Amino acid sequence: MLAAFNKVGQIIYASKDLNREENYFCPMCKRDVQLKVGVHTRPHFAHNTKCIMDFNGETKEHQTLKETIFYWLKQDRANYVELEAYLPEIEQRPDVLVNKTIAIEVQCSFLPIKRLVDRCLAYKKMGINVIWLCGEKLHLNGKLSSLNRAFINYTENASFYYWELDQKKQLIKLLFNIEETLDHKVYYDIFCLPFYKFPLLNILRLPQVISPMSVRQYQEEKIIKCYFRELHQKLYFRDKKLLHLQEKLYKQGKNILDLPKYYYYPVNRLLACAEDPLSWKLHFYHYIKQKLSLAQFYFNKEMKIHRMPLISKSVHLKKFIYQEVQNLKNYKNLLH
Repeated sequence: MLAAFNKVGQIIYASKDLNREENYFCPMCKRDVQLKVGVHTRPHFAHNTKCIMDFNGETKEHQTLKETIFYWLKQDRANYVELEAYLPEIEQRPDVLVNKTIAIEVQCSFLPIKRLVDRCLAYKKMGINVIWLCGEKLHLNGKLSSLNRAFINYTENASFYYWELDQKKQLIKLLFNIEETLDHKVYYDIFCLPFYKFPLLNILRLPQVISPMSVRQYQEEKIIKCYFRELHQKLYFRDKKLLHLQEKLYKQGKNILDLPKYYYYPVNRLLACAEDPLSWKLHFYHYIKQKLSLAQFYFNKEMKIHRMPLISKSVHLKKFIYQEVQNLKNYKNLLH
């Protein structure tokens, strides 16, 4: 823990220059904490007893990056910046709170998705915008786990985007225009800036103004072959979700491996899709063929999505509908 109250209620940040004989108190549980300063230990406050929010499991990377963000924001004197400010209404303590309206969380280790969702909802309830900055263990590196997806956000300009912090290289990275192909590979544009070079709040506003660098081209035939190979394997090993889809297709006289080519194009899939993208496409194309309202498709509750608390389900469905309408135009020669 890097912040505590002194005996007159002032917020104090851990430093080797502080008097270790003075009394310091936890802002949350109000109990005594001790200032710890060592040769190999960063200055911090520690509880003698259990607190409602325990900081003892913090990694060195997390402590360092949290302090970096704090002092970086304090360079702009127009900002009111608090380190580990306690919010009693939701019993949360964001790593850095800016102007009482922006919570910045540095995440360097695994976090249960339910806990992440609950924290995001709590911030939203208080009217606080939360920004998650991910440390080394959560860097994308060409793959998307369920937890990675949960940290993704969206703007019209940047499309799907993700923030990374690189302590070793002293860089903040904006990964934007994120796309995942049918063979589960992840592609993105990237914008890197060194720590402290520009005001951090200006950098964090980049998703509102930045635009994708170019239209991405894929080796479509190669990816489709990988996708068919995966479908074959899932059917062979009797994947329950795919077998359920296959059963529905059999009733219509169709086969999951012998649909019009449109269903396997384009090769990039919707990031939020928590089932095989064929399910979404088949459902969507049914509405198109029956000339049903896309509003009905939009409000359909059957579409299974990954938990992505920073983005509403409506954003995912709007984007999917827009993309598929464009795909019908671009791939109309593959409809039969």
